[in-house]
Amino acid sequence: GEGDVRRDGNVECLLVVEDESAVRELAARALRRYGYRVLTASSGADALQVWATHGAAVDLLMTDVVMPGGMTGLTLADRLTTDRPDLRVIYT
Repeated sequence: GEGDVRRDGNVECLLVVEDESAVRELAARALRRYGYRVLTASSGADALQVWATHGAAVDLLMTDVVMPGGMTGLTLADRLTTDRPDLRVIYT
């Protein structure tokens, strides 16, 4: 399929944050197969770096709730939705 195409014709962009590389890559591959543009991060800190560069393009954050490194998915989502209140979030 073409994925979820927005009214402006662009495919939605998802930021997938998961510390386990096998799970992260599996999720990214599956989502890309459905036509989504996917950015990945391995931690909250990594996600903040991706966000700093590509945040304007991200439509949805898909984040693991429990991650190493001191930043949970809940904390990450709070920080990103403070920046972009319209950002949609899925917790895994």
